[in-house]
Amino acid sequence: MPYFTCELTSLNRIAFSVADDPFYKAIRGKYYPELIVTNKKGKVVAKINPETKKSDKHGLEYCEDFRESNLKLNDDKKVRIVLS
Repeated sequence: MPYFTCELTSLNRIAFSVADDPFYKAIRGKYYPELIVTNKKGKVVAKINPETKKSDKHGLEYCEDFRESNLKLNDDKKVRIVLS
């Protein structure tokens, strides 16, 4: 197969997250998740990142500040995919 594939069964949501160095508070975040959805022809149909935070049509959402404020040091970021 030319593309990475995986099978997901009995799941409603899946999320991918990234975080900067947990021991050092950076002035500016270095990493962020980005999700690009393409159709079979390779045309981009959705892109989720800090600039485009939501796609209701595809069930995608970019989230920031989702940790409890007392436990976090840096601002973690994630992309959530609603599969239902």
